[in-house]
Amino acid sequence: MYKEREGILEELREKKRFLAEKLKENKSYNRKAQVEYLISSLEAELFNEEYPEGSLTYDDADVRNVFALDAVTGELIWRRPVDLTGCCGDKMGAAYGGGLLLFFGNHGNHDAWRFKEDGLKWRRITALSTEKGDMVWSRALNYRTRPVIVGDKIILEPRACDLRTGEIVMREHPITGEEVPWEFLRPGHTCGITAASAKALFYRSACTAFYD
Repeated sequence: MYKEREGILEELREKKRFLAEKLKENKSYNRKAQVEYLISSLEAELFNEEYPEGSLTYDDADVRNVFALDAVTGELIWRRPVDLTGCCGDKMGAAYGGGLLLFFGNHGNHDAWRFKEDGLKWRRITALSTEKGDMVWSRALNYRTRPVIVGDKIILEPRACDLRTGEIVMREHPITGEEVPWEFLRPGHTCGITAASAKALFYRSACTAFYD
């Protein structure tokens, strides 16, 4: 197993070295700032086995190898085994923001009905430090669609959380003055994910709409 994983890693390095020769011609390329992050299964042989449909579930532990490679030389910067259970397996997505590498469910909104039945509580976001790969936080956050990073927050419909801690963002209720979660929930036909700029969210809610 170890030799097999090392072989895969060496193959990736060779590809990176080839790309490095091409990138040297680009004088504007910032070599020091370029890092590429990859993820692979710890158990490579699982891909060679057959499983009856429905026999694997999101309840199964999902431990992966996460790699950081120099995008120019292909050299390994760090490698960490990370428990990504709840980050949605074959629908896992990743994003970078504020020195953190996030893993989460890369979903549209076709299963929004499960949210109403508390069926999405297992959906988790896990945040790693990009410097060394250490886990910063990991929380089950009960979100509907692919999250989007906006500044120091993560918009995870129908709420938002703090990028640094994963804590749910709160606000003051305009009528009662009570502290309640900030909420953003789309009515109507809501397939597709939310896009964002620094000042607005863009999405589908029956038709194209935005939230300022």
